Amino acid sequence: FKQLEMRPVARRDDLESLCVQTLPTLKALGPALAGAAAQHGRHSMEAFEMLKLVLKCFYSAIHMAVGEQAQKDLEAWMWIVLGVAELSMGPPASPAELQAREAGQDVKCRKWAFHILFRFYHRHGHKRRAVDGYEELAEVWSAKYEVPVAEVCLKEACAKQ
Repeated sequence: FKQLEMRPVARRDDLESLCVQTLPTLKALGPALAGAAAQHGRHSMEAFEMLKLVLKCFYSAIHMAVGEQAQKDLEAWMWIVLGVAELSMGPPASPAELQAREAGQDVKCRKWAFHILFRFYHRHGHKRRAVDGYEELAEVWSAKYEVPVAEVCLKEACAKQ
């Protein structure tokens, strides 16, 4: 995904082919991994690490434009991403724990969820910023996800204080 993410819309055939082959599987893995990560059991860090890779792949798929496969499964992907962004980390007990947490896979995973949300919010979610004929997608995304994304971001910002 990473090697193909910066390609303009006219040259995205290879990326779209890769998306058709992999995104459905990654979409199926996402909720299962999020569930395992949320349990805070002995395998939660591994689940967070794998979930982070799933989110990074999706981010690369939508970096420049949202292809057909990603648009087809957009609702499922947005709920996965919003769910990961809302996973509770709990307050750190000490400054040392805060530093250790910043390097953890759980924080890195949530960081990728917010990368995706901000990418949609700033590039793909507004009609006047939409490029290459994605104005209709921007309208649909904005009507359906702009408020939930803003709520998640505000909740996160308020939790940091």
